[in-house]
Amino acid sequence: MKRHLSAIAITLVLGAWSQLSQAAVINFEDIATSAGSTVFDTSPDASGGFLFTSPSNHIHRVNQSGSFGDSGSTNLMIHDNGGANAGNGLTMTKIGGGTFAMSSAWLSEGFSNFGAKQVHIVGNLFGGGTVVLDFTLDGIFDGAGGLNDFQTVNFDGSWNNLTSVAFKGIDGTANEHAWSIDNINIGEAATTVPEPSTLALMALAMAGLGFVSRRKQA
Repeated sequence: MKRHLSAIAITLVLGAWSQLSQAAVINFEDIATSAGSTVFDTSPDASGGFLFTSPSNHIHRVNQSGSFGDSGSTNLMIHDNGGANAGNGLTMTKIGGGTFAMSSAWLSEGFSNFGAKQVHIVGNLFGGGTVVLDFTLDGIFDGAGGLNDFQTVNFDGSWNNLTSVAFKGIDGTANEHAWSIDNINIGEAATTVPEPSTLALMALAMAGLGFVSRRKQA
């Protein structure tokens, strides 16, 4: 009986802890477009509990289409350029506000001949300050099928307690800096206050461990 109670208490603790450290992948499949197609969005995209905005609303949803970056499923392509859409980029924020952490993402050149050579990434931290990363793309790109267009960029522990992250393509050809993004790994910020339900579960777990401890001492 004691072993059963101990196992239950440990399970509750682990369950509560997992709620505190949940991670998720934003893969844009909740706003997917059909294979072989490209959709030009003139308003922000909402996916995975986050809002993705571009100053000139120049976002394409791409799925294995022509000469655009191919991730094997729906991804976002942002057409950063020095002409009418100068200042384009992509900013992600949590819908309803709040902080988050980011551990990795897939990035690619946007489309043939006009792909960015780098993506400039700025994370805005809660309470002020920023973290910055310039990611160099490998130039391996052939559009739908064939080669693996995307690379993984990893973010260290400083990319935590973020209020927003801004991405911008740079160093392209003829002021054209198109780039693509997919599979963004995000999690709850380490400083986030647990939800009441999580706190209640942890309290129940701790009470269970206390009960088991007292039974063993009796």
